Parts: sequence; C-alpha cells; structure tokens
Amino acid sequence: MRGYLSFLVVFVSLIIIFSLIQLSIAVNNSDFSKSIVISRTYSLQMNAKELILESARLGATDGFFVYDSSHDIKNCGHCPDAGCSPDPRAPNRCDTRMCDSCFRESDARKEAENYATAQLDSLKSYTFDPDFYVSISIPVVQAFTKFDPLAKNSHSLDYIRFVGDVRIAIESEKFDISAKAHIPKGMVIR
Repeated sequence: MRGYLSFLVVFVSLIIIFSLIQLSIAVNNSDFSKSIVISRTYSLQMNAKELILESARLGATDGFFVYDSSHDIKNCGHCPDAGCSPDPRAPNRCDTRMCDSCFRESDARKEAENYATAQLDSLKSYTFDPDFYVSISIPVVQAFTKFDPLAKNSHSLDYIRFVGDVRIAIESEKFDISAKAHIPKGMVIR
C-alpha cells in the first residue's frame, strides 16, 4: 500500500513538472498560454479526484485492519450481551478486559469510517500545485463489511461510500482562473 501511495505521489509530481514545462513554453509562445492553463487546471481536478478516492480507500482499509488485528470474535463470549456467566470457573465467564477486545462488526465499520475521514481531512493541508489553491469538502463516509469465512473474525471490508458530494474548488490568482468539480454522493470505492 505504501508503494502505491509513493507511486501516486511520484505520478502527481511528474504531472506537475510536465505542467511547469508546458507553462514555460507557453510563456515563450503566448498564443497557447490560456489553453495550457486550462489543461493544467483540468489535470489538477483529475489528480485531486484520484487522490481523494485513493486516500479514502486506504484510510478505510487501514482502519479496518487496525481494529480487526486488535480485536477477536472469540472474546465476545465474555460480554454480558453475549450471555456470559458470572461463575468465574465457567469457560465463558464475564470478563470486561476480554469483552473490551471483542470484535463487533459495527465498531469495525466505524473505525474504517473514522480512518477514511481522517485521511481525507489530511488532504486539506496538501499542496497540489504552488500556483493553484485547491479546496476540498470532506463528506461523511459509510463503510460496509461482508461475511468472509477465511478472515480472522469472519468479516472483511467490502466497500465504502460517500454519503454526500465531495466538492473540489480550484483557484489561481496568478492565472486568473477558477474551476469547480465534484465527486457525486453515493460513489462506491472498493
């Protein structure tokens, strides 16, 4: 996963470098300057969309993994809502410490949602291009799991979905241009 994120950062950097080269050529040949700025703005929109989708996916995957690796469904027998026994000799005796590490699907989904939102929130401070200001709205994220008999706790992350639109605004005072884009609500990311 880190390799993919590194690739994504290098890919975005290369696009920025090529955009700067194109801008340099445009300054020397002013007939194409406006088209290059428009092309650069469009490329920036597409890069922002890709980064948003990938960041949300990686955040949810990390969140689910962290929760899944630190909780075990076998410990749920020690919880009062699972019918634990107050008898200390019983194999399913009530034990709050073990119950705290009980794997609950709803908590696993919530953790995936929290990590995805945190990852998206970190993009607010990301500089896509020094000549452009990029603003991103952070939507509510829903995570969905699926039954997986081969998984540690019989569940794995299936997909996440944006509850609201993700709005992207791009502005540049230097080039006197602004653009808006969005990722529609209901977007499913696997």
